[in-house]
Amino acid sequence: MPSPSTELTKLLDKIRELEEDAEKSRYLEEALRESESYYKSILDSMQIGLVIIDEETRVIIDANPAACERINARRDDIVGKVCHSFICPKERGQCPIADLGQAIDRSERVLLDIRGESIPILKTVTRLQLGGQNYLVENFIDITERKYAEQMVLAAKDAAEKANASKSLFLANMSHEIRTPMNGIIGLTDILLGSSLAGSQRTYLEMIRSSGDRLLSVINDILDFSRIEAGKLELERIAFSFRSAVAEVVEILRIKANEKHLRLVTHIDDDVPDGLLGDPGRLAQVIVNLIGNAIKFTAQGEVCLQVRLGEVPSSREVLLHFTVRDTGIGISDDKRKMIFDAFSQADTSFSRRYGGSGLGLTISAHLVRLMGGNIWLDDSGTPRPGRDGCRKGGDGRGAVFHFTVHLPVVTTARATGDRPPAEREDRVPALAEEKKHRILLVEDDFINRTLAETLIRQEGWLVESVENGRQAVAAVRENGPYDAVLMDVQMPEMDGFAATREIRAQERREKYGHLPIIALTAHAMKGDYEKCLKAGMDDYISKPISRQNFVAVVRRVLDGDS
Repeated sequence: MPSPSTELTKLLDKIRELEEDAEKSRYLEEALRESESYYKSILDSMQIGLVIIDEETRVIIDANPAACERINARRDDIVGKVCHSFICPKERGQCPIADLGQAIDRSERVLLDIRGESIPILKTVTRLQLGGQNYLVENFIDITERKYAEQMVLAAKDAAEKANASKSLFLANMSHEIRTPMNGIIGLTDILLGSSLAGSQRTYLEMIRSSGDRLLSVINDILDFSRIEAGKLELERIAFSFRSAVAEVVEILRIKANEKHLRLVTHIDDDVPDGLLGDPGRLAQVIVNLIGNAIKFTAQGEVCLQVRLGEVPSSREVLLHFTVRDTGIGISDDKRKMIFDAFSQADTSFSRRYGGSGLGLTISAHLVRLMGGNIWLDDSGTPRPGRDGCRKGGDGRGAVFHFTVHLPVVTTARATGDRPPAEREDRVPALAEEKKHRILLVEDDFINRTLAETLIRQEGWLVESVENGRQAVAAVRENGPYDAVLMDVQMPEMDGFAATREIRAQERREKYGHLPIIALTAHAMKGDYEKCLKAGMDDYISKPISRQNFVAVVRRVLDGDS
């Protein structure tokens, strides 16, 4: 039998154990309270709204102050309510985690405040398991300002697109309004130059023709620059003969060089392929700008164009390196850095000897970039003799411009066969027509109507004229048949597109043959040729009219070759 002292010792040990357990329990309780206080202070200080939801009942069991503030209610007004009363009100039964089995949900949703007003939120929801119970922990931020900013960006984008559309329409109208009178000036001058004139009369008319060409060049530069600003300047993609395109440009420029007694040299390396795919018209524009400037700023000596292959990326594409050298006045150091800037000119003094809009190099730089290349001014000074045939011969230090373009190679080049009809030229002299072709001219401008009538009659064709599309439709119906129609596009009462569609509809109704219709228009924007074809026209002549091109296109249509 245990002694009383032994029993007392056991009792004291038990008491001490209980005291230690109680101390541990108090410690644990205090630690738990501190932990709860710690995490609660974190949640309370968060700027992100946070709610805890019982997954089974969808009841909110807690919400931090940020959530209460965004819901615009007290915690007691939120806790105990079903979560869809405030969060994602339209997604009842469609909870990505509780109903659709996702592990986590990050999405843009809607929060309803206590007054029922919608607030856009970005929320994240995860599942939390405590004591065998599943909870949804949902945090969210108010993205009202971000949504507003997005709306402003979209509104600005929409406004910019509308402004660009308006600018494009303005450019098209400006092109029409400017080219229409220029067509009359240049065209009628050409007709007079083809007649018998006294010496002084011919001199004056040649001066008018030269001034008209200069004005048209400036107008084209301004319109091209406006297209660049509006993002509407695009390139064609057609097969062409590279050497033929360069030769055609150089022969035109050679006339200006000969007038100043300058030697114009061209050298194309033998390994440069001839069949290429691109925009020969825009490539020619760059060459004309650079060689034209070189001729303008060179008093004596020569201008040289060299073309060689750069690094070849693949067998299907080439990098062409163009060099234009001259022996002219050169470009001063202070002008070199700004030479490609808009409206920049090498000579800006009031007494300057050289004209120009100051846009040619800016437009050339943009065209070269569209063709995947680069353009730059060489700092090497006076041209040196080389395999390109250029040699020193001027009294200035000269200028050397370079530009590169990337162009795909084609096996067969169709130099002019793939160009839009408005750009093709017939080099064969016109032959006398046995048949008196009957042509209907639709043109509202008196001067341009007179010009076109004169050109038609000079070819021995018969012409009847009306002033708008409505009259044209009536004439075709009542006075036909005609062999062709020359149709202006922009006219009062009924434009050329609408008139063409109505004539085509008449053909289908009456079941008579196809009447060739040629667009005769001052619209010269990208895509105008395609619009004419889509409206049912057969060909396209752009104003100002080139007599040679005018006759070639009309003759081609009359012969059935369009």
